[in-house]
Amino acid sequence: MIYIWFESLQEIGVRFSLDMETGILSNREHWEPGIEMPGADAIDPEPLSVWGIDSADGRINIIMHVDRFDDLLVDGVSADIDSYPDIQGVLREITNVLVRDIWIEPPS
Repeated sequence: MIYIWFESLQEIGVRFSLDMETGILSNREHWEPGIEMPGADAIDPEPLSVWGIDSADGRINIIMHVDRFDDLLVDGVSADIDSYPDIQGVLREITNVLVRDIWIEPPS
């Protein structure tokens, strides 16, 4: 289970959990009509600006900028992503475009 977050155009923090095995979304915060994601148009090649992925236990925080990795925090301390191949694997699967697509058409 991971948590994905981003800030809406209205400067409201949106957060939801995603079960990586089942694809089930839950724990949706501020997932409401009228909330707009930066770059949510399906033709926008670069959705989101700053967004991130957090581990379920909160120990690992990944900060992204559009489609680029920005920072990795492990227990609140900046860490070298090259030391965490599992996290690199997550970032190959969870992209800004995937997050946008989930936002546009969430799995049932």
